[in-house]
Amino acid sequence: MPNKITTIVSPASYQRQQQQQRLIDNNKKNRILIVDDDKPDNNTTLKLDLERNGFIVNTFTDPLVALDNFRAGLFDMVVLDKRMRKMNSVDLHNKFKKIDDKVRVCILSPSEIY
Repeated sequence: MPNKITTIVSPASYQRQQQQQRLIDNNKKNRILIVDDDKPDNNTTLKLDLERNGFIVNTFTDPLVALDNFRAGLFDMVVLDKRMRKMNSVDLHNKFKKIDDKVRVCILSPSEIY
């Protein structure tokens, strides 16, 4: 019986490879959309940190405006505040996923982790 070679790829490594391939396939530029209707300063701080790391970031305080802009551009990730006044974050998550089922969505909460 010939020797068999097994390649083991860690989940994190595999995810990075998939992410890189997806970026190449879709000609995306590491774009992130942030929606937080509570404190615009939070958006600015997160935006600056992400931009320092090479991301293109768009921030919105109105979830409906964010949704309209999502349709206009291609984003790799959406970051949502858990508690928004105009729209429930889970409903907004579902709307983003309906437009692009491959987009990653992160819902942030000051007191809980999801």
